[in-house]
Amino acid sequence: MTDAIEGAKPGSNIRTIKDCAVDWLERSEREEFSEADGHDLEEWLAESTSHRVAFWHAKSAWQRAERLQ
Repeated sequence: MTDAIEGAKPGSNIRTIKDCAVDWLERSEREEFSEADGHDLEEWLAESTSHRVAFWHAKSAWQRAERLQ
């Protein structure tokens, strides 16, 4: 895991959480994203509502950007 992902624990500042969410999203789009990685992502999402919201905002922005291509 990257330092940013490991750094986003409950109570983290919003910038760190957003950075982690983007890191997770980017990582989840890679071919080598494993089942274990998926489990780690699910654990991170389950830690905090802030994590889930930041991840879904990042995913929404990613999808909008893809439509512009």
